[in-house]
Amino acid sequence: MLTHGWQSSGRIDWILKSKTEFLQLKDCNFIAIDWGTIAADVNYPEVVLNTPTIGRYVATFVDYLYTEGDLNFTSLYVTGHSIGAHVMGIMGSNVQNGRVGRITGLDPAGPGFQTASDDFRIERSDAVFVDIIHTNVCSLKDICLGLPGSYGHVDFFPNGGDSQPGCASQGPLADAISGCSHSRAHQYWLESINGVTNFKSVPCPDWDSYRAGLCVSCGQGCLNMGVHVNDQLTGSYFLETYAVSPYAKG
Repeated sequence: MLTHGWQSSGRIDWILKSKTEFLQLKDCNFIAIDWGTIAADVNYPEVVLNTPTIGRYVATFVDYLYTEGDLNFTSLYVTGHSIGAHVMGIMGSNVQNGRVGRITGLDPAGPGFQTASDDFRIERSDAVFVDIIHTNVCSLKDICLGLPGSYGHVDFFPNGGDSQPGCASQGPLADAISGCSHSRAHQYWLESINGVTNFKSVPCPDWDSYRAGLCVSCGQGCLNMGVHVNDQLTGSYFLETYAVSPYAKG
């Protein structure tokens, strides 16, 4: 189950491509949650205020699939980009018939959510396993679209989680306006579904330590960022990518 972010819809290109990739990968049901009518509102703060309502509606739908169908909560894998990540997190904390198996947050939106309580944004208690891919995070005083901090059982920080290769040259403001780095989260994730090369990541306390070569060992274990992650490991993981697709370096 996938959903989009602000100024987008359930028919956006990356979601349609994800559907095709997943159906090539396995026999599964694929559902796109489309809240595009609300997401189209240019008044971003109003969309943020509506996020909990959208998440609860999705929770009601998931509970319906359980009571009227044969949905197995533990086999349910949901993913959301930007505000959509928070929609899925809120859904996970509001379902009534079990715990969602896994939620992946693709660069969860930062503006409007940095001071929100856990009930109103994605966090690790929303599912049995929560992993988050950060691609455009920074402090409040800087210009980024993602949510800084670690909120999942596993948090991935490709290229430090800030500006991504091929986007950084635009400058922080242009990068944020274009959504280049912000969008890399779903581009990396899409590539990971059936990609030839893995997004191998290394456990590390921070990007500076990684760049200094202090985290070359897998230690507790390396992880492949994206769909095929080992859900038995936890912590913060770092990696580098290429500037153009295919992005994975292995």
